[in-house]
Amino acid sequence: MLELAGQIFTGLVIAGASAWITVWLARKKFRAERLWEKKVAAYERVIDALHQSKRFAAEHVRAAEQGQEVSEERDQELRAMSKGAHNEILRATDVGRFIMSASAVEVLQKYEQQSKELSACQSWFEYIDLDYTITKQCLESFLDEAKKDVSA
Repeated sequence: MLELAGQIFTGLVIAGASAWITVWLARKKFRAERLWEKKVAAYERVIDALHQSKRFAAEHVRAAEQGQEVSEERDQELRAMSKGAHNEILRATDVGRFIMSASAVEVLQKYEQQSKELSACQSWFEYIDLDYTITKQCLESFLDEAKKDVSA
């Protein structure tokens, strides 16, 4: 009888330890998955913001190359989108260090610095052309960093 009680007790201890380890591992996996989801969402927001910012310059460059002008209404829409996008990018640069890779944040910091240099442009076309180039390069570099970080 004592032997049976010992076997039951041993079985309960093993089952309890196995259950505890299983729960601990499942919780750890859940946290890692949640962090990955937050990381992907942060990258998506910045990529969308860079795309919106690029649209402003792209439409103005296209219109200038065709000898046309963007309508006043569309220009206001593009400016509002661009301003919102720029604010999102600045926010991501500050907050992104918590979730995004250091390399991705560096890409955004470089974008912020280059964007400040736009005020030195001598003409409207030079401004929008340089803005488009800076934003496109940033988007490409940021996408590369995002892919590396999310797939790691």
